[in-house]
Amino acid sequence: MSRAKLKALVGRINRGYARAYNARSVGDLLGFFAAGVVTHAPNMAPVRGLGAHRRFFRAVFRREGGRDLKLTSLWTEAAGDLLVDAGRWRQSLPAPGGGRTPMSGDYLSAFRRTAGGWKLAATTCNFHSARVARPRR
Repeated sequence: MSRAKLKALVGRINRGYARAYNARSVGDLLGFFAAGVVTHAPNMAPVRGLGAHRRFFRAVFRREGGRDLKLTSLWTEAAGDLLVDAGRWRQSLPAPGGGRTPMSGDYLSAFRRTAGGWKLAATTCNFHSARVARPRR
């Protein structure tokens, strides 16, 4: 796949993912994931499989309620049925004292080509700053 086609593909995936996330559409988000997907998010146990991701996103949307996620791809590479995208995310998240604060971090996502198109097989992210409010227990 040419660099231009790869960049356009990842751009479409990222815009669609952000659109589904910002609409808080768990069903649409799950359409981006392969059946055995694993997510490693900061300060959390790994999230494995579609059912666990359904529960994960429902909890995220109850806690964060955000609607302004933006993904920016910085590097992509594809080989056969695998594609890797590394980039930056930006979003307003709950602040410890209340309100919201702009946050950003990096992500790394691995996709695999399936009969249904390119699906996330594994993803991880980090925070550039630790000023986000901790989830309530």
